[in-house]
Amino acid sequence: MSAGYRLSQTAEAELEEILLFVAEQSGVDRALDVHERFVDAFEHLAEMPNSGSKRIDITGERVRWWRVFDWLVLYEWDSVPVTILRVVHGARDLDRILNPYPATH
Repeated sequence: MSAGYRLSQTAEAELEEILLFVAEQSGVDRALDVHERFVDAFEHLAEMPNSGSKRIDITGERVRWWRVFDWLVLYEWDSVPVTILRVVHGARDLDRILNPYPATH
């Protein structure tokens, strides 16, 4: 059994923004489906934290990445519980917006 997961305040705000956008664009039912997919992903990452990939050049060793639709879930895989740090669209300028997570080699 996993120790679960938690969302940072930033990740909570980003997820809420995503769900509001989806609801406006595609309806509440679609937003609920997207939310369910995110929760499934968070639970998967809590059970299998090594699942994601690393982008050492952007976020260093401690942060892994997992894709949900067009969004990227960035999480600390070695924290207990697993900490979801960010939920960002993959088309964004990741080097710029992820500046608070400098790569540490």
